[in-house]
Amino acid sequence: MTAIAYPYFRIDPARVIAPPWSWLDDPAQLPVTGHVQHWDHTTDLRLRRQVRLDFAAVAASLGHDPAALQLELVLTVGTGGPRGDRRRHVWRRMVLTEHAPASTLDIELAGNELSQAVTLRTDIVMLSPETAASVLSPRQRGQKLWGDLQTITLEPAEPRFPMTAVSFVSEFQDAPRAPWKLVWFPGDLTRDFSDSVQLFLNKDRSEFLDRVSAADAPVISEIMHQVISLVLRDVLADDGFEPALADDAPTSVAATVLEWLARGFPGQELAGVRQLLRTNPAEFEARIGQLVAEGEDA
Repeated sequence: MTAIAYPYFRIDPARVIAPPWSWLDDPAQLPVTGHVQHWDHTTDLRLRRQVRLDFAAVAASLGHDPAALQLELVLTVGTGGPRGDRRRHVWRRMVLTEHAPASTLDIELAGNELSQAVTLRTDIVMLSPETAASVLSPRQRGQKLWGDLQTITLEPAEPRFPMTAVSFVSEFQDAPRAPWKLVWFPGDLTRDFSDSVQLFLNKDRSEFLDRVSAADAPVISEIMHQVISLVLRDVLADDGFEPALADDAPTSVAATVLEWLARGFPGQELAGVRQLLRTNPAEFEARIGQLVAEGEDA
């Protein structure tokens, strides 16, 4: 990659003390990684970052009198999906001077307004003065002098759906001995996954119910395999299904399906997965089995 040659002096990154973003509610102030697993979108995202300048050294390198130099710290927050930010806005602006060379950035983002990724852009730009001794000194308001970008991918927790124990003899007389029955509503793929899927367990089969209650691994794996297979088959049969449906609905059916596809069929486009389902359904099911097994090992 070719470095950008700016027509003016910029801040030496070594003169900026800017530790990574950390969790605001964490006493240990542990840094936020680029990938947050099992994110609950009902929880607000609360982060903190401190930025401090070696102001005298910065002023000297820019060719300005430190007593006159004013810089602006700008935090821009974006949220969106794999194809970039869908929404972006300036969250905060702070003036940095010789007597106030540091600032603490606290942000609190409502979880239900976040998508699959959050971008945090921290910039330091020129504010004043407009005159300087050197022709290479920055003097225009807004000239970018330093910046960095962090992207945080929010991976939702494994999809949950209601499980209800009922008597199949009375409720599902067409299948009284079936161990379970999945009911789901595939119409609106932006609908929350937990509101679209319901699993009924056969209360008349007490041994099976006991194994589910005890989280028996083979039983749970078989149930999850059947759930994933049915949902994927129905959604892939819908020609209107597109990845864009998940951008603003991270807990939706569409987002859940995309997560399963990414893990079970890595690197494959939708058309390729659909082709596999049509031409080699046994391989399709084997991929789902692998996906479920990897989930058990995680």
